[in-house]
Amino acid sequence: MIDPEGNFSVIWYYNNKRIYITRILKSKIVSTEDYRCDTILNIKEYKKDCYLQTIDAEGFKSSYYDENIDSLYNIYICLDVTNLKLKGSSCPVLKELREHIIRYKLWDF
Repeated sequence: MIDPEGNFSVIWYYNNKRIYITRILKSKIVSTEDYRCDTILNIKEYKKDCYLQTIDAEGFKSSYYDENIDSLYNIYICLDVTNLKLKGSSCPVLKELREHIIRYKLWDF
């Protein structure tokens, strides 16, 4: 996720039931963490109409590789994290994203 002002970014990924988080401030890595994570963001449930609910400023990019059909899927949307944290969403993927943003303090610097 990218701050709309371009001051910081948060990059995270899931592997072996863990979430790995890297925070970048002014082009420098300021922290890296990892936590046990029982749920992983399942963007396979991607539906474009879900993401239209929260379009605003911060950039969210995600991807996954589907081994069954040998294909890489990418998603890039603009997302108002503050609005998502306050109001939530009915979209399953954004609900889970919201939970992880709050639980792992992904948007806190």
